[in-house]
Amino acid sequence: MTQNHYAGPRSSRVTDPAFVRFLRARRDEEARAAAARAEAAVGPDGRSIDPADGGRRDRTGEGLAVLDELIAGLEAGRDLDAMQLPLIKIAYGRHPDFRPEWHSTLG
Repeated sequence: MTQNHYAGPRSSRVTDPAFVRFLRARRDEEARAAAARAEAAVGPDGRSIDPADGGRRDRTGEGLAVLDELIAGLEAGRDLDAMQLPLIKIAYGRHPDFRPEWHSTLG
């Protein structure tokens, strides 16, 4: 299966290593939270005990893979694109560890 990723206009390069560390920490938090949710949603017989899930598929793994790809790209020197910039701000802009200067660095 071929994945299509948006390769739109590029923005200015994010050079602050602390920003990549911030994203790694958020990724790790999200992975731990997903693992805790998965563990809490399984009964002793291995079946889901969350009646609210309605058989919905958990897409956390897909989100973590996208975040891993973004982090790897930054570490390889690739710029964030115009689609990634606002998504990062929406997802993490209000986090207490998100530095004010990153708002302007991210476009």
